[in-house]
Amino acid sequence: MGIGEAAARALAPGGNKLALVARSREKLEKVAAQVEALGGEAHVIVADLANPDDAARVVPEAVAALGGADVLVNNAGVGIASTVASMKMGDMRQLMEVNLFSVVRLMQDVVPVMKQQGGGHIINISSVVSKIALPTAGGYAASKFALNGISDAARVELAADNIRVTTLCPGRVESNFHRNLLGGARRPVGPPPWTPEQVAGAIVAAVKDRPRERVLGFRNRLLVGLQRLSPGLVARVMGRMYNRTIRPALTRDGGA
Repeated sequence: MGIGEAAARALAPGGNKLALVARSREKLEKVAAQVEALGGEAHVIVADLANPDDAARVVPEAVAALGGADVLVNNAGVGIASTVASMKMGDMRQLMEVNLFSVVRLMQDVVPVMKQQGGGHIINISSVVSKIALPTAGGYAASKFALNGISDAARVELAADNIRVTTLCPGRVESNFHRNLLGGARRPVGPPPWTPEQVAGAIVAAVKDRPRERVLGFRNRLLVGLQRLSPGLVARVMGRMYNRTIRPALTRDGGA
């Protein structure tokens, strides 16, 4: 289970109407059945958000099916495991297409709908690496740093239209994400992972509370706080970790 499926299940109760977006119709229909069993309604949209044409039809189709758009959750994402020096530009372009450009496109498409309705809420799923980049995750961090910047600007621009923008920053989540990285495989490091259900719970809480931003998990908040107070110390610790564990593995695999 990933964050999207868990979030759909968590948001389903109460008769909520959901538009589910992913590349696999089979998986979407499975989740849609779960949503309906929990009392919600689900509309399936098969789309590859790395394809700009697919991204362009998501919001119009969702609005036509649901009759509006109260909340947009931008959760689609792809990761990359590579040093900056060895990163393939094709992988980086694909990463940015999904993690940043598709998000901007969906935001641009949904904002006029929300303005006409009198308000709405956009929730962008970022990452703790948008606050502190990790070795071999520079490309992914770049996409999430950019997402935070877009979210921060949009939050100010849309406040007068009663459109809230929330950024959620989880750490590692136990899902297929780390098993489907571009650029090769890397053993995840950092605090123990959250479950998709825990992140889904944070999404549900954000729908209710509409916060500006949340870094999820005490250890992640502690790490981000330490980064702000002593970035040099954090860099030295990460440097030792990289040189002792990650770099030797990359050298053996020919990826350093």
